[in-house]
Amino acid sequence: ERQRLVVRELERRIEELAVVSPVDGLVARVDANDKDTVQPNQRLFSVVDLSAFEVEVLIPENFADEIAPGTEAAILADGRDYQGRVRSLSPEVEASQVRGVVAFVGEAPSSLKQNQRVDTRLLLSARRDVLKAPRGPFLESFGGRQAYVVRGSVAVLVPIRVGAVSVTEVEIVEGLEEGQQIVLSDLSQLRGAERILLR
Repeated sequence: ERQRLVVRELERRIEELAVVSPVDGLVARVDANDKDTVQPNQRLFSVVDLSAFEVEVLIPENFADEIAPGTEAAILADGRDYQGRVRSLSPEVEASQVRGVVAFVGEAPSSLKQNQRVDTRLLLSARRDVLKAPRGPFLESFGGRQAYVVRGSVAVLVPIRVGAVSVTEVEIVEGLEEGQQIVLSDLSQLRGAERILLR
């Protein structure tokens, strides 16, 4: 009986040597080698929970005031967009940028890896069924109030009114119709000529 107790105590001590991860995932980094002497609470390895990946984003300082936790995001990975949401924002500015964390909402890409780079767009506003044009130097040339519409070999200056402006596109509220071609380049040197001949 005494020997059985000795064996049971040894089995208990051996079971305590097993290290159990608190989450399901993959071992990302090993911090202790085999047969190393370790101290209590010393890190042995890091486990990555593949089901809880988050994206770290750097936001230009001038846009930081418009973004808050809960702002929607689109994360481009594996050639498709995944829905995300801003989870937190850093209260400090580093190199004119604010650091934020975007969490996946719903499905996340299965092939994502730790420290992998992905493209992320923060959606400050969304408008549907609008007339839009590519953003070009014409917008700054005429202050968003005029544009040249192409009619055959002539471009005619017409008044327009713009709405929302993004990095790549501009909403046209008035002055243009769907299917019309406009000149996107900078034509400020023409000093507002009403008609120009295109060659």
